[in-house]
Amino acid sequence: MNKEVKEALQKFLKGVFVAVTLRLLIRFSPSEKLVRILLPIALIYGFISLLPRRKEAGIRIAMIGTAANLLVVLANKGLMPVQRSDIGKVRKKSKLLERAEKLPVGSWIKGSHAFVDEDKARLNLLSDRIALNIRGTRGVASIGDMILYLGAIVILFESVRQLFQGKKSQPRLKTIYSKIRFRKKNCC
Repeated sequence: MNKEVKEALQKFLKGVFVAVTLRLLIRFSPSEKLVRILLPIALIYGFISLLPRRKEAGIRIAMIGTAANLLVVLANKGLMPVQRSDIGKVRKKSKLLERAEKLPVGSWIKGSHAFVDEDKARLNLLSDRIALNIRGTRGVASIGDMILYLGAIVILFESVRQLFQGKKSQPRLKTIYSKIRFRKKNCC
């Protein structure tokens, strides 16, 4: 393994460690205030970690999804809003729904969600509203999450295509254009 690959792998693993640590702190935090601080930090960290590879299509798509999630979280004071009705679509009989029904509007529940009325959530269109049931895994996702998933799929396809083509990365349009211009100048 050459030095550049080794450094890139170490950097990637450090980033994964930080992201997983933040996610676990959010998930198991006993404090609403801590979650209101950590969730935006985790989203900002995710966005910044994507910046060096922003020229890739899948990364740009993932950055749009991350920005959408960050926008709605910041607009709602550090928490991602979700409606009781949306949880009910996913889990008819669940402990989460039972607890949500007992909580007053706007109450926080462990994790990263606030339960609010549709009237009180800011940027409600971007909140967790999409019911997911994929092979027994159930949950509620936002438009930003869906865009992130799309970005991940594009990244996966780009990586597989590059692997089979034996290329490091796709040539940029600007590079191709400059090569064509150079050839025209020197050909005749």
